This record gives sequence, structure tokens and C-alpha cells, in this order.
Amino acid sequence: MNNSNYALRYFCERANLGAADAVKINVKDIVVSNWVPLKCKYGCSAYGTSFTCPPSTPTPDETRAILSEYSWGILLRFVATRTHDDYNEYIRFKRSIWKIAAKLERELFLEQYYRSFALNSGPCPLCNICKLLSSPKKVDPFSRIFSLAKQAINQPELIKKAVTKPKLVKQFARLSLVSPACRFPKIARPSMEAVGIDVFKTVRNAGFNIKVLQSIMDTPTYFGMVLVE
Repeated sequence: MNNSNYALRYFCERANLGAADAVKINVKDIVVSNWVPLKCKYGCSAYGTSFTCPPSTPTPDETRAILSEYSWGILLRFVATRTHDDYNEYIRFKRSIWKIAAKLERELFLEQYYRSFALNSGPCPLCNICKLLSSPKKVDPFSRIFSLAKQAINQPELIKKAVTKPKLVKQFARLSLVSPACRFPKIARPSMEAVGIDVFKTVRNAGFNIKVLQSIMDTPTYFGMVLVE
């Protein structure tokens, strides 16, 4: 698909298989603001609970630098079929739109748009508890090595044990474990707001109407995006 206009129409149509709307948005119309992370850090219970939420995500300055390497994106609009007073229904719907964004990113990638990257809506719905929270406590490997070296000076037999007992070496290695990887790396992507994007301004720049909901009984609308170059 060498013709960019044709490619745009095609992928917007593909996205429409699961989204209410899919339109092209110029990167210049994507608004990044420094105040956005405040809404995550002060007010959102999901802050710091997953790989796709701050502070694990790019800062606004990092996002501006990333966007400078893109020309356009596909903005996706999803309208819930019902209110989200039912938590299980909310999770089911959120998982479905995250999978659609991931699928579109993958299709674009396979069509040689290798920079394609999806941005979702809201906290990650894929796991009940993110592996980020179930990670073992990190131990500084350098401090551990220093401690073992001090012991070895007075107890040479430790060196012999380490050489003759591979299990002991593995136990030492496990002491410096880092956080395990995400369970769903092909689907999990940060939301637009998680990377500092002002969703309200950005969506309005693309011609959509968006407002703050007044009640949990209001039917929500979600927006996602796939960056393309």
C-alpha cells in the first residue's frame, strides 16, 4: 500500500469494524500538556499500578519528542452500548477496544508502517493485578557482590561452594531480579492521557464533540489512537 491516502482510507475502514469512527489526525493537532499527569497522580486510583500508567510511561516532554517523529495518526472513537454501572461489563468493553487498537497497530506494521504504535483509553483492563505490583523486591546487585566479596576474604570456602554448586550461583543471581515482563506485551499500550496528551483538546481538534460525564449512569465514549509514519 504505497499510496498514503488509500492506506488511510483502508485502515480507517478496518478500524470501523470495531470502532464507531476512525479518522485521520495530523500530529500537529495532538496536544500535549504538562498538567495532564497531575490528573493521573492526584485523583486516579490506577496511578503506579501497571506498566501502562505513570510513572512507568513517557513524560510530556518525552511524548513531544516521540510525536516529532510522526506525521499523522488514526483517531478511534468507541461508544459503549450501555452505562458502566456494571464493573464486569466495563472491563469486558475496555478489553475489546484495547484489542482493536492493538490489531490495527499490527496490521499497519505488517503493511510496512513499522513505526505504528497504539495509544489506548484509561487504565489497563487486561489483568486483575499487574505484574508490576507482584514483582519481587529488587536488590542492588552491586551491593550484593560487595557483601559477598567481604565474606569471601574471611571465608575462602564460599568461593569453593560457588564454583562447585551451580544452585548456589543461581540463588545469588535471583537476588538481583528485576521486574517481570508484562503478561500481554502485544496488547498492552499506554493511554493517551498516560503519556501527557490532552484528550479533550485533541479530540475536539479532530472534529469530535466531547464532554465531562455527570454520572456513572451516563453512557461513556472512549478514544484511542494509532500513531503512523
